[in-house]
Parts: sequence; C-alpha cells; structure tokens
Amino acid sequence: MYLFLLTTKESPDWDSYDAHLVRAKDPQHARKLAQGTHGDEGPIWENPKLTSCRRIKEEGTPKIIISSFNAG
Repeated sequence: MYLFLLTTKESPDWDSYDAHLVRAKDPQHARKLAQGTHGDEGPIWENPKLTSCRRIKEEGTPKIIISSFNAG
C-alpha cells in the first residue's frame, strides 16, 4: 500500500473537500476511495481533469503532509 495525495485543480467552495490523503494500492484505487467521500464539490475525485493524484514518499524528514481548511 502507498499514500496518495488527491487535490482539486480549482479553488474550493465552502462546505467541500479540496484534498484527501489516501492509503491505497494504486492511483485508481485511491481515486475510487476518495470518490466515496465528497461534499458540495460533487463526485469529482475519479476525474483527472478536475483533480490530481500523486504518490507521496513515505520516507523523509518529519513534516506536515496536508492541512485543509474550508470553513463556511
């Protein structure tokens, strides 16, 4: 299993997700898992035109991987 960071390509609206950090076997599986969780952004997570999905290195120095704040 790997870590994948999925992010929206457009500016987020209120009451919506703009990112997911997912553990999955491949990018397609990560997108499918993210697809099951959405807010007002709709079911965009399997569409590469609207979202990006990149594998995150699991080794390295300590750092924040994701902070996502979209309060309405």
